[in-house]
Amino acid sequence: MDETVTQLKTALAEKEMQLKEMHHQVKINLQIITSLLNLQLRRISDAQAVDALTQSNNRVYAIALIHEKLYSASNSTRLNLVDYARDLARYLFYAYQAHFRDQSLVITGSDVAIDINQLVPCGLIINELVTNALTYAFPAQQSGQVSIQINALPDQRCQLIIGDNGVGLPPNVEVAESSTLGLKLVTSLTQQLIGTLTVQRKHGTTFIIEFPISPSV
Repeated sequence: MDETVTQLKTALAEKEMQLKEMHHQVKINLQIITSLLNLQLRRISDAQAVDALTQSNNRVYAIALIHEKLYSASNSTRLNLVDYARDLARYLFYAYQAHFRDQSLVITGSDVAIDINQLVPCGLIINELVTNALTYAFPAQQSGQVSIQINALPDQRCQLIIGDNGVGLPPNVEVAESSTLGLKLVTSLTQQLIGTLTVQRKHGTTFIIEFPISPSV
């Protein structure tokens, strides 16, 4: 009996190490992609092309950060969504040089651990909505605040709230029918999470996404 338990523990440790090595290799491959995109950015002067490549680069980083954190975490399959959101949002603030203006970042919430299949769409949703806020919500270097709140709801559900107190979405923009890539991605990724998306337009713009948390395997 003791020998069987020892063998199972050894097999589990080996599987854990293999998972960590996989995350490490994926992270390295994604870092290579971001390096190539950065090289391409230096050769382009067209503002629209620069913006498109920058946004693509940030999307790749959002996924690479997941694998970096999973490689370093004690649990190689699930991450605390608040910790991940904080690191991703700080990167985006730095990337868009928001710290040189007067935008602040507030992140609050409860501990919610989700697996990689949900982390990727959540990460991309956070990336798109924080990017939109930093790009459009505060024209003419207007001061303001971007907030992320993550709540654990009853019945194993998660609530992700991303908002800003900027100028707000134009009244004629319907998120579900938007033609912009960022908002189309948010809608599609929410569906991938089997979630719901609500938009509030009071004192800025607030996106509320609720979805069921996948159970641990």
